[in-house]
Amino acid sequence: MKKKIHIPALVLVLLAGACSREAEIPAAEPVTYATFYNGSPDFYEIPNYVSLNNDSTLMLSYNGSAGGSVGALNYAVYQMLRPGTYRVSFSDAGDYKDKLTDNLVNMQPGKHQTVFLADSLGYFEAIASEDDTPRDPAMAQVRLIHLSPDARPVSMMIDLTAVPGLDSVKFKQITPFAKVPPDPNPGFRIRYNDNGMEKTLVRKSFALLPGRSYTFILRGYVRNGSTNPNKGINLSALITQ
Repeated sequence: MKKKIHIPALVLVLLAGACSREAEIPAAEPVTYATFYNGSPDFYEIPNYVSLNNDSTLMLSYNGSAGGSVGALNYAVYQMLRPGTYRVSFSDAGDYKDKLTDNLVNMQPGKHQTVFLADSLGYFEAIASEDDTPRDPAMAQVRLIHLSPDARPVSMMIDLTAVPGLDSVKFKQITPFAKVPPDPNPGFRIRYNDNGMEKTLVRKSFALLPGRSYTFILRGYVRNGSTNPNKGINLSALITQ
């Protein structure tokens, strides 16, 4: 003989109310993701400000991103924003009116973007990049942005192997992503041509993990007129995925 289960009327009312409230929850609004990078050596240990639509939101120093100092390698930290067109400005003071750059950047729903500050002897420019690339769980992906104002066009090698598509990269140019095999201890070499001879400009090493995307940033001066070695030529990387 089966037992009958009696559900009190109050419980039925509460359940009905819960279902009704769940059905009324609005759909999540679309978002976009943005981060910012200061590639100007003259802002070493000097604050630089990023504003969106004339509202100062972030303070950066040289080789700094939204997540703090990048150092040799760091993860990109993105801010969530509503999609749309933003007036993105870099300034050298807290007052957004003192602008070094002023650009309109269209930020699409669900996309990740980085806005880089480039500096050529006081002539500043903002460079926006799209950071999304199809993920390959078996491969790493790398790209290069050239932010060294006095460096020649450069190419990238991993150990003794040239990276496809990362050659003859000029100042302010950013390459597409290229797939490369993961490696626990690769040697990244930035090379340039000097009257027919290939020479290494800078070298770094850290693990390349599968399924990750790396944005390499060539930065600083080859001929560093400053007594500060931190403004000299260097290579950093942001993990953007």
